[in-house]
Amino acid sequence: MTFIIRISKGIEFSIRLQLYASIIRESLPIPTAWLGSPSTDLCMFFIRDPKSLMSYPSVMTQLWHYTEEGIPTKLINTRRLEYKNALETWHELQSDAWQLIERQINDDAS
Repeated sequence: MTFIIRISKGIEFSIRLQLYASIIRESLPIPTAWLGSPSTDLCMFFIRDPKSLMSYPSVMTQLWHYTEEGIPTKLINTRRLEYKNALETWHELQSDAWQLIERQINDDAS
């Protein structure tokens, strides 16, 4: 839907509303989970960035050291990624044999 706003005679601009934003918001499968490396003591946490726009979500990733039991123990870094890049990272890690960690929260670490 497009609205034309006339400021004064001869000056106007149009605004296109994205009415489908709620559809996008509901249809984007944002990963929210821990993935753990089978060969190192690293795991990565993916969660939707609560400060990002609903129509253009970004994802926060946190890289952690974790124990053999799958408990995150030490935060290494945090990054904010665009949705597309986060999904690409998610699939890349899974193709490199990273696995979902069943126990996903350590109250002491988080």
